[in-house]
Amino acid sequence: MTGAEILGMVLDGLVAALLVATIVTAVVLNRKLAGLRGAKAEMEVLIGQLVEATEAAQRGLASLRAHAQESGERLQRTLDATRGAADELSFLLERAGAASRDLDKAIAARRERAPARGGCPAAPAPAREARNKACGAPAKARRDPPSAQESALLKALQGVR
Repeated sequence: MTGAEILGMVLDGLVAALLVATIVTAVVLNRKLAGLRGAKAEMEVLIGQLVEATEAAQRGLASLRAHAQESGERLQRTLDATRGAADELSFLLERAGAASRDLDKAIAARRERAPARGGCPAAPAPAREARNKACGAPAKARRDPPSAQESALLKALQGVR
């Protein structure tokens, strides 16, 4: 064997060794690519699930906004009705106060006129019967019909109930 033949065989062996190393590297690379392809499929599934979850969350937020809007409108209507009722009650209280003052004035005026009309002073309830006998009034005095102020006060008080 000559030097050229030995050199050719050494080079053939070197090429064969390099081919074996290339084949091993290709196999390892193929396995890694297969793993990446499998991971890619899993990632696509995960991304699909993420998209579905995002869409469901958006629908939920839209529904929540609609319910919040509806609840806010309902609350506003309730507040408006309550304010209206409070205003009405305030007005009724003012009218009742005015009617009460008018009634007090009318009672005071009636008490002041009573001695001049019958000659007998006004008396508290227990002494009224004795006063009526002394002044010549019937035992049971008839009650006068209620005045306009008394009627208005009674109507206002019944409306509050």
